[in-house]
Amino acid sequence: TLESAPSVKRSLLGQAARLSAELGDSERAIAAWSARLAEDPKDRDALDALVALHRAGERWDELARALRRREEAS
Repeated sequence: TLESAPSVKRSLLGQAARLSAELGDSERAIAAWSARLAEDPKDRDALDALVALHRAGERWDELARALRRREEAS
């Protein structure tokens, strides 16, 4: 199916994450970005978005993990 194509799935997850964040649903945004990272652990857009969301939500432990993951992906 079209949704199983990696590039389409990546795009849809990114759109869902951005829309969720715009609507103030950070939990759903985090879940969508995390799903995208499950497909590609070095996805810089997803890592950057998770860092921003965790920082904004003052989720310090999650922020530290996201920063480490981003550093490892570089």
